[in-house]
Amino acid sequence: MKTRRRQLMAVLIFVAFLYKVFGYLQADIETFAGHTPITIGIVQFAPKSSENANIIHQLNQRFSKERTGPSLTDLSAWFSDEYARYTGNKDKHFRIAIRGPFGVDLEPPSLSEEGDSWFTLMLRAYRYPRYFEQLASDNGVGVEDYAVKVYVIYGGNSLDMASHSRASKNGRVAVIYVSLDETNPSYALATVAHEIGHALGATDTYNPETSHAIHPQGYVEPFNDPLFPQRYAELMAVDIPLSRTVEQEVGSLSQIRVGHQTAAEFGWIPPEQATLFYTPAEVTPEQRLDISSASTVTTEPINETPQ
Repeated sequence: MKTRRRQLMAVLIFVAFLYKVFGYLQADIETFAGHTPITIGIVQFAPKSSENANIIHQLNQRFSKERTGPSLTDLSAWFSDEYARYTGNKDKHFRIAIRGPFGVDLEPPSLSEEGDSWFTLMLRAYRYPRYFEQLASDNGVGVEDYAVKVYVIYGGNSLDMASHSRASKNGRVAVIYVSLDETNPSYALATVAHEIGHALGATDTYNPETSHAIHPQGYVEPFNDPLFPQRYAELMAVDIPLSRTVEQEVGSLSQIRVGHQTAAEFGWIPPEQATLFYTPAEVTPEQRLDISSASTVTTEPINETPQ
């Protein structure tokens, strides 16, 4: 009898778990498929000895009357403007809630170690964002009401800290690393925006081996003539292509655009619209007219008299 009760209790707990998961997924679908404003919560952590670093001060000028450059608050308007470009909805679709930075000496769990089984990797992937969620809670920030949860970690002196950043559509969470030696706040913002893009459902549009933008999806204006230099960086490619092998860091958010593939992955436009954009007609009507005129050779005088 006791065994049967335990089995029944296990079943009830599992059903409750499934119900909670289903409810979460349903709410997620409704939030991101509709026109409901999306709130992105950005919680920042920095080593206690580095809270006055220049890059931290630069990105947190939201309370400053005399701003001297870009800050995290700019992300709200940028995402909303890009959303409006594709949807025509000019309401403020994205809202940013910024918390911190909190002085914390971090010891995040490892995402992977040699010899990990697939189950261990899954367990680590589950625990990793939970560590930062608990850290936020310990500092008085509840993240459960944020549609997208972003944790910005300041630390280290390597300018390659951004490469350690991770994000996932599952759970709508992003963990971004910013070097304390970073001198280009716009690049730090581009990294934050890029990882938010992953949390919103987008995939990279650059080649992981070369880090160069993939043509055409990684180009905002893939059919310009001449193709280079491009004017913008595509959000999920990050840098501006100057040639096939040379790219440049952005100097402001205004140099970044959401490309058509990324917009489709966000659900802003139908996938068919993105496909159509990347497969233009081989010859335009104007080009056909020019070709026809150039290939027509006549030795007869033009008769302008109506027949």
